[in-house]
Amino acid sequence: MSDPLEEMIKKELEQFDTVEPPKGHRDRMRQRLQQEKDPVILKITRSQFWAVAATMALVLSTTWWILNTGKEVVEERNELSLSELGQEMAQVETYYINTISEKKELIQATTADELLIGSFFAELERLEEEYNELKKELAKYPANERIIDSMINNYRMRIDILESLLERLQTRTENT
Repeated sequence: MSDPLEEMIKKELEQFDTVEPPKGHRDRMRQRLQQEKDPVILKITRSQFWAVAATMALVLSTTWWILNTGKEVVEERNELSLSELGQEMAQVETYYINTISEKKELIQATTADELLIGSFFAELERLEEEYNELKKELAKYPANERIIDSMINNYRMRIDILESLLERLQTRTENT
C-alpha cells in the first residue's frame, strides 16, 4: 500500500514540471552557495580579547583553587568519629562515652586492688588505641558498615571490661 499523497504526486508530476524558473535563478543560487562556503572572519577588538583572556584566567584560577582546597581538606581529615556520621550515630556515641566514663568514675571511687585495676585499664587503653585506628579507617571509608560496627563493638567491649572489673571489685569487698 502506498501513500495516497505519493500517488497523487506521481499522477500530477507532469503538471509540476511545466513551470520554468526565472532567468538567472541558477546563477544567483551558485553565488549564494559560494558566499556560504567562504570562511567567516570574526573581528575581535583588543578590549574584547582581553575580556575573554581575563575571564578564562579567572575561571582557571578559581577551578585550581577549588581543587587545591579540596585536597587540603581531605589530607587534614585523617580521623572521623561516629558523631560526624549523623544524629543517630552521635546519640549512640554519646551513650557509650557517658556509660564508660560513669563506670570509670565508680571504679576510681573504690580504693581496691590497684594491680587489678591497672591490668583492666591497660586493656581499656589497648581498646582505645584500636578505636583510634578505626576512626582513621572510617575517615578513608565513611560509608563502610563494618568499620562502624567494629567501633560500636569496641565501645561494648570496653563497657564489658569495666562491668567485669566492677563485679570483681564488688565480690572482693563483700568477701573482706
